Formats: sequence, C-alpha cells, structure tokens
Amino acid sequence: MSNQSKTVIQCPGKSHIARVGKRRGLSLKIRQFGFSLIEIALVLVIAGLALGAGMAALGPQLINKKFSDTQRQLQDASDAIVAFAMVNRRLPCPATATSVGRESFCTNPNPAGGCGAEVFVTTTAGGGAERGRCFVTANPNTGFVPAATLGMAGQGANGLVIDAWARPLRYIVPSTVNTTTNNGSITLAITPATCGANASTCYPFTHADGIRNRYYNPVVAPVSDVRVCDSIGAANCAGGRQLANPAFAVYSYAANLNAAPPALSVDEAANVNNDRILVSHPRNEATTPVNTYFDDVVVWLTVEQLIQRMQGNGVLP
Repeated sequence: MSNQSKTVIQCPGKSHIARVGKRRGLSLKIRQFGFSLIEIALVLVIAGLALGAGMAALGPQLINKKFSDTQRQLQDASDAIVAFAMVNRRLPCPATATSVGRESFCTNPNPAGGCGAEVFVTTTAGGGAERGRCFVTANPNTGFVPAATLGMAGQGANGLVIDAWARPLRYIVPSTVNTTTNNGSITLAITPATCGANASTCYPFTHADGIRNRYYNPVVAPVSDVRVCDSIGAANCAGGRQLANPAFAVYSYAANLNAAPPALSVDEAANVNNDRILVSHPRNEATTPVNTYFDDVVVWLTVEQLIQRMQGNGVLP
C-alpha cells in the first residue's frame, strides 16, 4: 500500500444538519411574524379614524379657548383704559391704522368740519387735540385700543394688541360735545375762551377733566352716545333691547370678519358700520337661517360704573 495522501471527504454530521435546520426554521418563523401590506393598511386606516375623531373633539375646545383668551384680552384693555382715566381724568382717544398704537386727535376743533391733520399729542392751543376731539370720527368702528399709549403687554410692531384671530382689538368712545353752560365755580384746565365762548366744541369724555364735569353742572354727568343693544334696529336700539349706555366699549370681530362663509350677519354688520350702536349677544355658530351667525365679543363700562370707580379712587369728588 502506497504512502500517497488520500482525500477524505467528510459528510456533515447530525449536529451540523440540526443547526442548519434550526436557522432555516428561525428564518421561516421571522417571515411568518411579519405584517402584510393589507394588515399595515388596516392599521393606518384605524389610526386615521382615531386621529380624526380626536381632532373633531378637540376642535370645539380650541375655538372656545380662542374666545376665552380674547375675552380676557378685552377685559385687560378695559382695565388699562380705566387706569388711564384715573391718571389723566379723561378717556384716551382710539388709535388709528397709522398712529402706531398711540391715541389720535384731530387738529380742527369744529365738529361741523373735518378733522384736519392727525396729531398724537395735545400741542395746538385751542385745537381739536386740546379739546379732546378724536380722529376716528368718520367711522368710529375703525378705532383701535391705543395699546402703546396704555403701555399694554403683547404689542405688535404696529403698537396694537391682537385678538386670538390676529386682528387688532377695537375701541370706541362717545362723540358727545358740551352743549351746556360751563360751571364757572370750577377753575378750568384751559382758558375760558377755549371751552367758554366755544363750549359746544369740547368733548368731555376725552378732554382733560371732562368727566369731572368741567363743562356741566357738578351733579350732572356727561351723556354718552354709545349704545349696546341685544339686536340691531334703528337708532337708539329701536327694535332691540338696550343693554348699556357705556362710557366706552372694547370689542373683537372674532373669526368671520370679511370671511365667507359665513358672511357677516345683520347683527355683526351693525358693529362695523358708521355709528356708535353696537350689538352684543351670546355666540351662535349656526349659519342658517340667514343672519343667525354671531361671534363678536364686546366688553363695556357704563358712565356710572366709570364715575364710581373714579370716585372710589378719589379722582372725582
């Protein structure tokens, strides 16, 4: 027998075959545990339905939060206006789209004429600014809360504070002028020629010391021409119940100003037109019948409430 090497072919043993079989079985089990495309699609459909139901339930809560946030902003603005009145013994004039959050005055004192140039400080002797004539006389509903003048937080680059719908808060004051004889027993803050001979050209609500009855009998408060009704009607709330005769009002047009649908209802249109009659009633999001929808938010303070607060703080006698 020769010494040549022999090639030995070894056959796999049982243990090797068992290991290979286990790996193949494991791979088969892994494939068996995977999800088919149909199963994945079903899971996505179910997840989408659940998410949609959650959003549907969350939607009204988000809307309600916008309204509550705006209500709080309006109350903060009202408090800031009252604080201004305590210090200055008058209400601030509304800001305009060009006044960068500052109160805005006319230069022309005569209510029968146009405002003249817009000014932001009372510098013209005997002029409209000195007499408290506010610039937003053409359409009082175009006036804004003068956030820069009031030092309110949350001002934008335009000096205004916006509501939850990114629109500036509105502000309206009376256009009442003095039509009675001056009270000569009280020393006027300005010369008699300004509001003496020309008494009817002074605006007591926005003129310094005007609320303090500078131009009225001491027991008679100035009368506001701003009214809040529970529905629109003719002048002085005819056709609707008068809720208040406020010294001022702050308000938000909420979601649907200039939006369609829904377009402005009749009651909402009353809050954008050229008068000082505002409408306020509970929110109604129904779009039918026509003119049912209403989402404006209005906050006000009556003349009596304002005077009581000023008396309580010793500003008025």
